[in-house]
Amino acid sequence: MVQNESTVVAMGKSALMSTYIVLKPTTGLGELSSSDSSGSPATIFHRSQILLLAHCNHLSFLFSGVYLLGHSAGAHLAAMVLSTDWAEFGVVPNIKGAFLVSGIYDLEPITHTYVNEELHMSREVAQENSPLQCVPKLGDKRACQVLIAVAQHDSPEFHRQSQEYFEALRAAGWNSSLLDIGVTDHFDVIENLSQEDYLLTQVIVKRTQLLSCRLPTTQTAHICFCDKLLPSEHTGI
Repeated sequence: MVQNESTVVAMGKSALMSTYIVLKPTTGLGELSSSDSSGSPATIFHRSQILLLAHCNHLSFLFSGVYLLGHSAGAHLAAMVLSTDWAEFGVVPNIKGAFLVSGIYDLEPITHTYVNEELHMSREVAQENSPLQCVPKLGDKRACQVLIAVAQHDSPEFHRQSQEYFEALRAAGWNSSLLDIGVTDHFDVIENLSQEDYLLTQVIVKRTQLLSCRLPTTQTAHICFCDKLLPSEHTGI
């Protein structure tokens, strides 16, 4: 399940005209696979996203676009949104940008840790749900801008995954960039967004303002993916 709540994140005064939708996953990865009433493959996660993005599309007269923001496991969820073939679900979301912070893009290493005692995640399931393994090639299609940020003091595994996911996006034709945030760890890299002079705050506000000023409306919907934070030593990565 996911918990939705409308809120304004303290991300600088210029962010006050945006609508933020916070999604907090409360299911484990072992529950991701399921079937809808028609028996066709679906996931709890995808079904919730279909409803949410369809709602944003329906309110297009209010929103000029959707931005995704995710941290840690939340960045994994946001990246999976980018990997989704939405035509399959009859939804074409107007995603303008994605900000992925200290994310998990390769789930395979988790299968070798004690965390998997609860998840019961097979190697096959890990690969199917790893953004690094399912980056869609754009071809002639247009895509949103993707910023991948990683904390200076994140573990080497977080740095590896961020670098490799960035390279995979670029190779597939995505407009992506990689940002190493100095003097931060896995937690304050996202907590510092409450500070107006914080580098990541400024980058996000600048990018959203730059894209919004080109559009007929000024309000945008920001979908934030958060999770129950675990130190990297607890996740094994």
